[in-house]
Amino acid sequence: MRYFLLDIDGETPDGPYEIPDLVRAPEFGFDRLVLPESTPNDCWRPAHAVLEAIQFSAGRGNPEAQYYLARRYDEGEGVEKDEGIGGMWWKKAIESARLTVKHGDPSGQFVLGGMHYRGKCVDRDFEKAAQWFKRAAKQGHASATSSMGCLILAGEGVRRDPLEAIDWFKTASKAGSPAAQYNLGWMYQTGIGVDANLTEAAAWYERAAERSHAESQFNLGRMYEAGAGVPKDIEKARLWFDKAARQGHPEARQALAALPSAAPPAPASAEPAEAPASVPAAAEAADADTQFSLYEAHRDGRGVAKDLRKALDWLRKAAEQGYPDAERALGARLVRGDGVTRDAEAGAEWLRKAALKGHLGACQDLAELYRSGDGVPQDFSKSLHWHKTAADRGDPRSQYELGVAYEKGLGVEQDLPEAARWLRLAAGQRHAKAAEALDRVEAQAAKAVLRQPTPEEIERLGKVAFDALPIHELVPVYELAEALKGKTDITAPVGVPGLVVAWAVLMPNRMRRYVGAELAAFWEGRGLRWRTIAMENLKRISPELASFTLAREDGAPVALLFKQDDGVGPSRLLLTQRLAQVFPAGYTVGVPACDAAVALSNSAGAAERVHAASIIEKCHRDSARRVSAEFHPPERFWPAAEALGDSTYKGSGAGRAT
Repeated sequence: MRYFLLDIDGETPDGPYEIPDLVRAPEFGFDRLVLPESTPNDCWRPAHAVLEAIQFSAGRGNPEAQYYLARRYDEGEGVEKDEGIGGMWWKKAIESARLTVKHGDPSGQFVLGGMHYRGKCVDRDFEKAAQWFKRAAKQGHASATSSMGCLILAGEGVRRDPLEAIDWFKTASKAGSPAAQYNLGWMYQTGIGVDANLTEAAAWYERAAERSHAESQFNLGRMYEAGAGVPKDIEKARLWFDKAARQGHPEARQALAALPSAAPPAPASAEPAEAPASVPAAAEAADADTQFSLYEAHRDGRGVAKDLRKALDWLRKAAEQGYPDAERALGARLVRGDGVTRDAEAGAEWLRKAALKGHLGACQDLAELYRSGDGVPQDFSKSLHWHKTAADRGDPRSQYELGVAYEKGLGVEQDLPEAARWLRLAAGQRHAKAAEALDRVEAQAAKAVLRQPTPEEIERLGKVAFDALPIHELVPVYELAEALKGKTDITAPVGVPGLVVAWAVLMPNRMRRYVGAELAAFWEGRGLRWRTIAMENLKRISPELASFTLAREDGAPVALLFKQDDGVGPSRLLLTQRLAQVFPAGYTVGVPACDAAVALSNSAGAAERVHAASIIEKCHRDSARRVSAEFHPPERFWPAAEALGDSTYKGSGAGRAT
């Protein structure tokens, strides 16, 4: 069955996603799921689709989705194990959670409970985990309620009480938690906290299994296979093993393959089956997922003798049924000549089939083929198309390749800001080469020549479209005085040598048009207080004051980082009233580069100061437009009041910007 995910904003992500886990959809930031007609021969595995849902929601800042994604990368569940990427998502999850708990969000409370339980980004502390879980549970958060039951059952951070744990699990079950239903099934099966009752155990497992809980599906299959708590029924066992296997359950595939065939036994004179004794001959007509599992088993020698010829037979059977993993694997082998006669053209066709189903690896491989012209005509624009397909789904390798393509104009018009955007995304996922490429692109963009408008252009703009004058994009910006030579004759010095405040119109593609005396005179001649307008514009484009907040466990902010994509992050230091609200105890300021700044609370502890100093040092070291590696009193970055317009820049001494 195929489902379309609708997020809480009512937008539909690109393409269909097969999500059997309806109950958990709200946990990943989606309001509901809409079920259209089922698609025949749809071989998408639910595990892949759930992962895509988590990745999509995590990218949109959902702390719970970020938490689950971090767990998957840490444990290698459905993705290649990568503790580096996992660590990045742990940090994002705790940052998002700390922001949301300020508003009483139960998802953020649940995430903080999980972080304390696992010891991720915070000290491991079962008592604090229980406190956060309980707060979320009181608001009806199903997973937090189930987690609270687990703590009570194990006696971690709270008094051990199996009977109370059952109450928590039953409450979570009513709220829709399949994990709680599984736990109840396990308790009744093992007799922990209750009298053992296999019939009751099977009933709880079935409730969770119907909500796509893989372990419950596997356990229920075992019970039907053995006739434990339910009538013995091999076909029902096969059904539940198959459902669990499609979600990637490690033992379900073997259990499924080991079930006796539903077909009548072959006559004694029949030829021996090609499949090993543990795999029925009926697997020849089995679903593609089982065939692909047999390919992996014969390829790696897991449970059967290692046999590449048999492995490839199973691989081709699964691919011919339209299974994306198999199509990609077969295509890659044909392109490389790995175990088969090399046929790049046929390999490209298999890769295309998988890529059209959304397989990330196939999209990457196909993009590489179009770039090299191996098996397909060389076509940079098609290479770019497939890289973008994978990049849009969060793949760092394709994000890097896309950034390089925009940097060099390969298959697309050169666009340095767009290159920087993709490279920044890849660098955020720790792609090995992305950070270096991002520095290179930003250095190129910084060297772009900014042309001043001529008096004729200024006059024409005023006559043709007064309301469309670029003053609506005018903001104050920190710049190195040396870099402004020939670009503007209007600046305001600040208390750091070589640094001034200038005014610039933010043009498309991160270009700037600096304000000179002629343009200023033109505006003033029409009664415009352009400096005041510039400050108002700065406030308008700063709905979020900082690009990153370093906060304590209780959510109190310690430091703000200003490194926004518009390149005028440090200009937010002029919004001093808002900064004073964030840091009532006062703050100090670091401006390591023209596009980065840090504000640090005076209440920061020693370790927090060291952390902030390391950020300053790195930004200063890596930038081509360095300012200062030191922390300074904020007044040093406030120019004279009259330089910014007396209606928006008031205060004693050096003054404060509103």
